[in-house]
Amino acid sequence: MKVVLKNAGILTMEKPEILQGFDLLFDQGKILQIAKNVDTDGTKVIDCSGKFLMPGLFDMHVHLNSSEMMQLFIANGVTSVRNMWGFPIQLEWKAQAEQGELLSPYIYSTGPLTDGVSYWAGSTIVTTPEEAEEAVLRDIKDGYMYFKAYPSIPKDAFLHLLAVAKKHNFKVVGHGNSELSWKTLADFGYYCCEHTNCLPEDPSDITYIANSGMWLCPTHVVVKTIADYVFGDASYDDHPHKEYVTERNMQEWEQITVWRKTNGRYDVSGEYPMEERLSRALKFIEVAGPDKIILGTDTPNPGVVAGHSIHDELVHMVNEYKLSIFDTLKSGTVNGALHLGIENQKGMLKEGFDADILILEANPLLDVRNVSKINTVIQGGRMHERKELDSILENARNIKDEDITFVYESQKISGGHDGPY
Repeated sequence: MKVVLKNAGILTMEKPEILQGFDLLFDQGKILQIAKNVDTDGTKVIDCSGKFLMPGLFDMHVHLNSSEMMQLFIANGVTSVRNMWGFPIQLEWKAQAEQGELLSPYIYSTGPLTDGVSYWAGSTIVTTPEEAEEAVLRDIKDGYMYFKAYPSIPKDAFLHLLAVAKKHNFKVVGHGNSELSWKTLADFGYYCCEHTNCLPEDPSDITYIANSGMWLCPTHVVVKTIADYVFGDASYDDHPHKEYVTERNMQEWEQITVWRKTNGRYDVSGEYPMEERLSRALKFIEVAGPDKIILGTDTPNPGVVAGHSIHDELVHMVNEYKLSIFDTLKSGTVNGALHLGIENQKGMLKEGFDADILILEANPLLDVRNVSKINTVIQGGRMHERKELDSILENARNIKDEDITFVYESQKISGGHDGPY
């Protein structure tokens, strides 16, 4: 049935302005019309007086490691995610989500995390150019969108990896490489630097990669957890979203944090220079502009909660990264779609675009925190009203481990989650 969202304030994301008193008509998952006084004959009419519409959010750095995360994303207005460690089960979830058979954000996934040493259990290991080429071609064959690279792949193997990926127009994202400069990576078309703390130290290098067209996904919310929980004395008992963390996941948070403090990777005798990390990102934004920034959280790393933490990241983008509210919202809508190559389908409220829509109780341009004041989430035309969203959150607070599908177990992998390095 056709649906008209009547008399709303509409933030299309084409301009930083609200279209006041407009109607939005959608049907079969597509936006058909945005105008005043849309014909309502034969439609379901929803009065949106005093409410605001904006596109659904993208979380552009997640690890979809367990099934309950999918519902938490939807309950918080995240209608699309970029999954950063691909497994076959997530491709199954992706197909089910696209068919409307699964309550889940749309999933756009990299292939398996690929490294030169086994730092995270279950990662793909490549040490030679031949192995690197096999890994790239396998990811393409398996239907993944990107190649996810970690820093310890040997130089020769990484250079060949980049060359093969470039030949096949297959984008490489990740944490850079310990034996190659970021300038070299940029010259090969390296697509995205994941995490503020992975940016190079030299301002001239930052300028170079920013001018190259490379993207940055800051994930400030997870970088901050290193300062707070590994170097600092913050307690997960005080975490604002802990009620949505299962007992098992909370145990993993604690175990990973202890491991980080004791395995020699971090020198916890000193401080974690957050301001210095932040200054690198500010330099990147100064050169590249805000349109090369994508919003991401790195959930479910310790301290980061699916869905909920995207709203924390929005606040960080305004307060720490000094983006305007509109540019911050673009990082989680327009820029996400552009990065994924679906800018003619998602990321804006526009005729012909997918009906991925948030109905908000307050104007998001006045305060970015208003994005969390969600009345209804519409994804592909499927409507999830506040009562249902509350039920989803209640279920998440009380869900048992036996009702969750854990990706690592389903793939017969023992080990922890991925991390921000």
